[in-house]
Amino acid sequence: MSPDPSLSAPDTALRVLARVEDLDVDATGALVFDKDAVVLVDRGRVCWATAPGLRRRLSDLLRAACTPPLSSEEVEQLFVRCKAEGTRFGETLVALGRLSSTALRAALLQHTSEALAIPEAWRATPRWVAHRGALGYASDYTFVAVELLAHVS
Repeated sequence: MSPDPSLSAPDTALRVLARVEDLDVDATGALVFDKDAVVLVDRGRVCWATAPGLRRRLSDLLRAACTPPLSSEEVEQLFVRCKAEGTRFGETLVALGRLSSTALRAALLQHTSEALAIPEAWRATPRWVAHRGALGYASDYTFVAVELLAHVS
């Protein structure tokens, strides 16, 4: 059954997060609603969610939170570096001293909350794509469902 498109942001987030809560406490992988609506879960905690229309949103939030703000050129160079090294963009910004860990957590929380609040993104029946081991996300940068729901509300 598809969610009602007239649902409020908290109702939409609740429906998605209820699916996360139904997973095993140690679940690690992706809850995929479609190619652009995904919730990444590591050991039962939400790492991030993305939805259609938010492709560059997290980058924009991180750029703005950096001291000084990152230029588009710096973002592109750092993306290439992180991909080559297999490191996470936000955590690299923290390691470089360009972003505080508090600012990274706030940006991840904001981005994930915005994604979860888009009713049309979460209409499909999700499929679980398990990952073989822990993804290694620091728990400081992951969220429990109730925290995300409170932020969306």
